[in-house]
This record gives sequence, structure tokens and C-alpha cells, in this order.
Amino acid sequence: MDNKLAARYRLWRRMRLWTPIAASVCVVIGIAIGVMLARVEMPENSYSSVIGDRDASKLQDVIRLISTSYADEVRVDSLTEMGIVGLLRGLDPHSVYINTEETRRVNEEMAGSFSGIGVQFDILEDTVRVVAVIHGGPSERAGLQPGDRIVTVDDSVFTGPEIDERKVMKTLRGEKGTKARLGIMRGGDKEVYTYEIIRGDVVTKSIGCYYMADRTTGYVKVHEFTATTYQEFLTAINILKKKGARRFVIDLRDNPGGYLDAVTAMANEFLDEDEMIVYAEGQHYPRYEYRADGQGICKDAEVKVLVNEFSASASEIFAAAIQDNDRGEVIGRRTFGKGLVQQQFPLADGSAVRLTVAHFYSPSGRCIQKPYTRGRVADYEKEVFDRFNNGELTDSTKREAAEDTTNIYHTKGGRLVYGGGGVTPDVFVARDTSYWSRWMSEVNNKGMIVDYAYLYADEHRGMDCHEVDGEELLKGFVAYVKGKGVETRKEDVARSGATVKRLLRAYVTRSLSQDEAEFYKIFNEGDAAIAVALKR
Repeated sequence: MDNKLAARYRLWRRMRLWTPIAASVCVVIGIAIGVMLARVEMPENSYSSVIGDRDASKLQDVIRLISTSYADEVRVDSLTEMGIVGLLRGLDPHSVYINTEETRRVNEEMAGSFSGIGVQFDILEDTVRVVAVIHGGPSERAGLQPGDRIVTVDDSVFTGPEIDERKVMKTLRGEKGTKARLGIMRGGDKEVYTYEIIRGDVVTKSIGCYYMADRTTGYVKVHEFTATTYQEFLTAINILKKKGARRFVIDLRDNPGGYLDAVTAMANEFLDEDEMIVYAEGQHYPRYEYRADGQGICKDAEVKVLVNEFSASASEIFAAAIQDNDRGEVIGRRTFGKGLVQQQFPLADGSAVRLTVAHFYSPSGRCIQKPYTRGRVADYEKEVFDRFNNGELTDSTKREAAEDTTNIYHTKGGRLVYGGGGVTPDVFVARDTSYWSRWMSEVNNKGMIVDYAYLYADEHRGMDCHEVDGEELLKGFVAYVKGKGVETRKEDVARSGATVKRLLRAYVTRSLSQDEAEFYKIFNEGDAAIAVALKR
């Protein structure tokens, strides 16, 4: 069993870290895609009640009966929320109720900005660690550095097992202009330094990085599709073109989706006039087609799209549009299979219901949504993990056997493609498990790789990131984990050492340089899917 995949599955439904850079850390240390998984937002519109007077009265009568006659004290608002959650759970896996606080947080995140102190963080050994400081944000102006440990907030202790991502975000975010008094420990110092930071606007990026992968190929990593994605994408493409890019690798691996407008605008840049991008249709949602206008700036550029089992929703729309129009190749593993169209309906108290209103279909007519049984959400979420157990993610022959050959469709040029849920790539790249060992599983799950990288960077501030010695890093790391009581066998280090060394170099480089492109250049070294894309 792949321990890394297991760790990602166990933590899958946890809230993701609130920035694209932190999300890249999650990919490595086992924190997987969470509450925003596989969402595509439709524009809001007016709507009327779909509950008849008799049914509405019945619901109200039961709640009133409980509130006036039940033996113990109950909160009516909690009962109402429980009823809403129960109703939606019986529909499909993606129709959900979002409470007021979560609605505000998600809306801020998808808008691409919020008010806070401006750091990306991780939690290691019950302590909040600054992963990176957002350029131009309040923390950068105050002097915070990558690797800093936040030990107090407003003179109260802010460490311990009760510290989680929700509590950190709730504490560090806040109204613009308010102050946060942070106690910071840095490097090996035992002294606590005090920083007073005035919260302000923080802009996040959905395009993690872009760089020239070779002399003519531009690489673009898209973490999710937010309100700012399209403009970020245009900026990246124009810069890469000036550097000589004539072909592009668009990396949508682990991308959970996002706004429909963002993905259709991005796909439009690659397609000819009137070519279909996607269409949506539902019981109360007449078919609506999204087509290209022919004005795209990448119509003549070769394109490869990288996907995996955690590419969902809007990511699948983009991949299917490229594939069904025979515009480029999709490389990797079958995508998640989320093709339900969500529309978010606001409620009076600031909470919201995200309701499925339609299904998405690729240009060839494939329904992107994978099968599900109503009320069996756990089975639905476990399906990706089942793919690993049955060999689909690691064995090409088993992957081919898993294809639903009864759902046959044809691309614009007549190529066969299969339905049944998700987008099956044109070129399969197996999940690499050759480097995995129990030793790596332990040091990875305990966050030791990232933690040691921070410690090393703290001790080498001012070093040119290109001078980082991987062998020195690995040797120091082995000694570090042994000192922490981790059993370290030579055969495990021989098997996993090259991967650990690469990750250490990547994290140290990012901490020293604050350059996400430099991080990804190292992080992507030896990446099989990128190698395939560059060769084809």
C-alpha cells in the first residue's frame, strides 16, 4: 500500500492551506485536497422556493414541536442546520451546506484576496511555522522571515495540539487595520521576538509558478481556478512567449477546480472559433454551451496537459476541451470525475447552500461525473483510493482494464475516447512508488523533511540558493532523524535518499530565495509526466 497516498486520503477532507504556495507543500507532505475539492461555481441568479407550502409547513411544524415539547434544552438553529445537512446528504456528494464563517472564508479565497497578516504557514510539532512571506503584504513590511515560528498571538500562547489550520486562519486573518501582536522564535534562538503587524489586503495567486522547462517549452502550474486565474495566466503566457516559448505544458495535477468563468476563459485561448469548451444541462437547467471565440493567443502553440487522480471539476473541463477538440495531449492518470455543476445560494444569516443544478459534459458528449450512490458519500470519496488498491494508478494493463469501453465517444478528429467518469489521458504515466519506504513514510508523515529544510535555511541565511549541496543536506538530515529516534536503515536511505535529497533542496531553495519558480524547478526534477510531455 502506498503510504503517501493513504496519508493524503486520510486528510483529504481537511481544509486546504490558504495559499497556492502552501498547497504545493501539501502535495509533498501528505496534506491533500479538502473542503474546496472539485467545485465549479456558476454565476448567482435569482431563485424561488422549491419547497411547497405543505412540505415547508411540515418541516416548520416538526422543528416547532421539538423546540416547545422536547424533554431537554435544544438550540433551534442547530436543529435547522442538522436538517439542512441531512437533506443535502441524500442528494449527491457535492451538494452541501456552508455555515456563515466558512462561506466568508471560501468567498475570500476564491476572490483571490483577503485581509490578514500575509504569510503562508504549516503546522509542525504543534507549532505554526511560516512557510513563506507574501510579497508586498503586512508581514513582509514588518520583517517576518520564512522559517519563523509563531509561538504567541496577542500575548497568548499559540502552540499545542489544539492548534489547527482553521484556528490559525481565524486568528491571523481579521479586519483591515487591526493589529496582531506576534511572538516569534527564529532559527536556534531561544529568545522570543515581538512583532506588531497591522492586518491589510493580501493577494493570493492561483498560478503557482511558470518557467521555461526547456529552450522552447513554457511550464505553467495552476493550483486552482479563482477570480484572478485568467489574468494570471495571460501574464504567465506573455512572459514565457517573450522568453521563446512556442509550446506549453499546463500542469493541473492536484487542482481541485474552481470558477467556471476562469477555466472557460483559459481554454478559449487555445481553441478555434466556435469549438466547444463544455456544456451543462440539468432537470431544471436548459442546455447551455460554452464555445471559443477564436481570439485566443495560444491557438498555434502546441499544448500538453498534465492531470492525475486529484485533478477535478474545472481541471477536467480544461483537459477534456483540449482532448475532445484534438487540440493537444492529456498526460498522466484518469482524473477525479467531478462533473456536477454547483450554484451557491446565499441564505439570510450569511450561510449558503451549494446545490447541484446540472451536469457538465465534454465537447464529445461525455459526462465528466463518475457514478455515485445517493447517501454513500464515504464510498464515493474512497473511490480514488480504491484505484490504487486495484492497480489502476500504477499498472498500465490494469488501467486499460478499468476503462469503461461501453461508453464510447469520438473526438472532433474521430479518435475514440471513453466515458464513465473523469478524463482518461492520451498518455498514461503511472504513479511512482519505487522510492517509497517505511523510513520515508515516517519522516514524511511527521513533517521532518520540511522541518529540517527550515532549520538548515535558518542557519544559512544569505547563502546563494544555487549553492545548496544536496549530499550535505541528506547527510545532515539522516543524522537529524536518527537524533529524533527514527530507525534509519541503509537500504531505506538507498531507496528513498534521492527523493528526500531533492525535496530538501527544493524547500531550502524556496526558503532562501522566496522564488516559487526556483522551488518548482527542483521539485519537478525527474518528474515522469513532465519528461513525457517534453519528449512528445
